[in-house]
Amino acid sequence: MKPKADSHLSTIHRIRFPYTLLLVFLILLLVVYPYLETWKGDLALTGILFAITLSCIYSVSGNRNTLWIGIALSLPALLQRFGEVLAAEPVGGRLYLPYRELYSLPLYFFIVYNILRDILTHSRVTSETLRAAVCLYLLLGIIWTSFYVTAYELDHNSFRGVEGISGEKGVWRSFLFFSFVTLTTLGYGDITPVHDTARSLVILEAVCGVLFIAILISKLVSMYGRVDEELE
Repeated sequence: MKPKADSHLSTIHRIRFPYTLLLVFLILLLVVYPYLETWKGDLALTGILFAITLSCIYSVSGNRNTLWIGIALSLPALLQRFGEVLAAEPVGGRLYLPYRELYSLPLYFFIVYNILRDILTHSRVTSETLRAAVCLYLLLGIIWTSFYVTAYELDHNSFRGVEGISGEKGVWRSFLFFSFVTLTTLGYGDITPVHDTARSLVILEAVCGVLFIAILISKLVSMYGRVDEELE
């Protein structure tokens, strides 16, 4: 009789490589986002974010229940991206929808939960396990980007260093950079949290970045060691 973890994997991984497509678009986002500064670039950036949303749904499509939940949670995010396409040229540098970055968070949280559950229930480490871990790490950076943009929308004085940035995508690009700098605990200092809410968000992301490496990566290493012992 196979252990529960294996039966769970057979359900989740009914499709091959569910996280590969998501990982490709996440890496593409990080590579090209600095070069998308015109309104056509904004459209391209929206297209990549749209593709990430669809890839999130695909990553859970091996199970019917999680697929339908993923589709339901993705509707606000898809409507948000579609609204961005309709408003391709920003008006006055203002966000198109109030607190629009929050619309994608339910889907991202759901995907993070499923990826984390998938990793922790793996009976052995595969290349797909490693891809899932990288997707999880990159999604954390995008989730906190949404938090930072929302905090900035609520109070433009929450951060120092973004005063001269215009356009909704310009603000988003700046906070994407700031988010990954914080997640990796580099801390260049070009953008600085000023208000308590912003500082709290920065602390939480930095702690998540450190704990991710300290706990999850050590978990994967121990699983590698367990497989090696079984092979011997």
